[in-house]
Amino acid sequence: MTQLKAYDISVLVNNVGLDVLNPYHELTEQEIVRLITVNCLPIAVLNRRFIPRLLGREKKSAIINLASVAGKRDITQGNYRWRYTMYTQPPRPSMTISADL
Repeated sequence: MTQLKAYDISVLVNNVGLDVLNPYHELTEQEIVRLITVNCLPIAVLNRRFIPRLLGREKKSAIINLASVAGKRDITQGNYRWRYTMYTQPPRPSMTISADL
């Protein structure tokens, strides 16, 4: 954050995403916590850190939070990609995508 003080930042774009390619009801509590931690926490922290700078500008500012189309799909059967491949490809073992935090 110290390195950014020299810049006049007018737009903050939050674009983070992690998903688990299993049906939601089969996720472990650890997977759910990881999803919330990766997908929600950075947005909340960055917004909190940048809002005072954006409000202090003399010109207009914006915060853009990007989200996936998966949020508009039936999550009881997993995300959109999982649901699509479920019907178009042969069954495969469950797979989890994760990132080291």
